[in-house]
Amino acid sequence: MRPLRVLVIGSRLTGDLMIWDRLGRALTASPENPTILLHGAGEVTERILEGDGLSADLAGRDAVTDRAIIAALRQENRKAVQGLTDNGLPAVGFLGVDRELLTPGTARVRLLRQSADMGAVPVLGVAMGEPGKLSIPALADACEALAASDSGHFRLIWVTNSRVAGKISAAQVRELSGEISLPKASSFPNLSLRVLGVSEVGSVDPDRGAELVFAEA
Repeated sequence: MRPLRVLVIGSRLTGDLMIWDRLGRALTASPENPTILLHGAGEVTERILEGDGLSADLAGRDAVTDRAIIAALRQENRKAVQGLTDNGLPAVGFLGVDRELLTPGTARVRLLRQSADMGAVPVLGVAMGEPGKLSIPALADACEALAASDSGHFRLIWVTNSRVAGKISAAQVRELSGEISLPKASSFPNLSLRVLGVSEVGSVDPDRGAELVFAEA
């Protein structure tokens, strides 16, 4: 079975409103290189929720709040898919609450892999549970669930937009991506990340160091 490449798009990166357009130009997809993208509740979700005096941090408070969070995250997911497809990457959107793709500690990777194996790129917004019991897990926790469900066929690639070279420590990835937590060493023993490649595709001003950096755990 071909390794599933999982690209993690942290909250700091989604603050760049052109990130999905840039990724669409920088990435390629094929059945020989199955890929999925993970994102959390980023800039778009929070802006939508702010209008109602809400935040993704309130997930699980009550059913009404949870439905608003799911709706906002779905809009962010749709924006991601649109940006990717408009720039040549065949993407399809999902939330973790869809068909229970994400549940605590596990993930239904097979359903995502089916799309990836056909050359599409599933874009998964991490959310789990139902209205009234919703949670927005850290991207690291979603990665652990994916890894546990697809042991031995999983490549974790963190994407940043800052100049780095050589290996990246877990602390650096946390700072660059905006993630509060990262996978535990027990799940990913080689947590020191190495840079796989750098792309300036779609950079508005390359001199400002706006490259997309891909680093593998």
